[in-house]
Amino acid sequence: MASNGKKIDELPVGTILGGQFKLVELVQSHATLGLTYNAINQAGDGFIIKVDDEKNVLSFVRSEAAFLQAVLKVNTQEFFVEIVHSAKFQKIVYFATRFRPGPSLHDCLCAMKDEKFSPGTAVRVAYWVLKGLEATHSLNYLMRRIDPNVIKFDVAQRQIYFSDLSSTRIDPAKIKIEAPVRWAGSNYYGPLMHHSGKSIGARHDLESLVYLLVDMTVGRLPWEGTPPDMMGSVKRQTTTDQSAFADCPPQYAAMFTYVSCLSESDKIQYSTIYSKMEQTWNLHGVKNLNDPYDWEQHMKPAMEQ
Repeated sequence: MASNGKKIDELPVGTILGGQFKLVELVQSHATLGLTYNAINQAGDGFIIKVDDEKNVLSFVRSEAAFLQAVLKVNTQEFFVEIVHSAKFQKIVYFATRFRPGPSLHDCLCAMKDEKFSPGTAVRVAYWVLKGLEATHSLNYLMRRIDPNVIKFDVAQRQIYFSDLSSTRIDPAKIKIEAPVRWAGSNYYGPLMHHSGKSIGARHDLESLVYLLVDMTVGRLPWEGTPPDMMGSVKRQTTTDQSAFADCPPQYAAMFTYVSCLSESDKIQYSTIYSKMEQTWNLHGVKNLNDPYDWEQHMKPAMEQ
């Protein structure tokens, strides 16, 4: 987004950035998130390019690039996308990430009957999402959005990962400053604190993950279709009486209880959640974390293209 609030000018398809990335398709033009392009290099390798006005000091493109640079330094890019270049060009700033082929989690759900997974698949997806969240939190960042549209499956590496990190923000609690942090994702997966209009922390990323886990397993959440102004109260009621977990393995409610009982000052024991996840897939006949996922047979022809 330009500093005056207007969309920045689009770069013509065919433009070459950094002497190596040729823009081949404009994927998104957004007043807040900037421009997103598909690009290739001379070898034919695919890349994603994100662009914004250099005058926009609050740019999502800048903040996402900063997060991905931090990821690269600690070598945890398997849970995200790999940044390979960032620079200024004329009046823009941009960065390039390596393209990872494969469907979104939303696509995988849509490929299934009733748009849901078996518990053995759902909990293993959640395991890898949690790995990404733990890596995010270890860098003193918050994710602020759990969304099946930006969680993807790399078919080449069989890896679940976050494809869009524009929602990431520094966790003020980790750097000893007081500043409100708002949820950036949908109300549907939003933590209870979001519905109260309050600031969120790392534990709220985990709360949202539990909601995603229930949704992947059951095919819906109890508050689906609820008006936005009522969603928070329905969410609070159904998680308090645990009816939200009625059709789920008992470990789901245990995970939610652990997360919801964390205070702002508590150190998150991720191992507690991983343990509950492993119990779940073992009880549902999954012998190995890397066993095939439900969607792999349903989507095999499309993924092989």
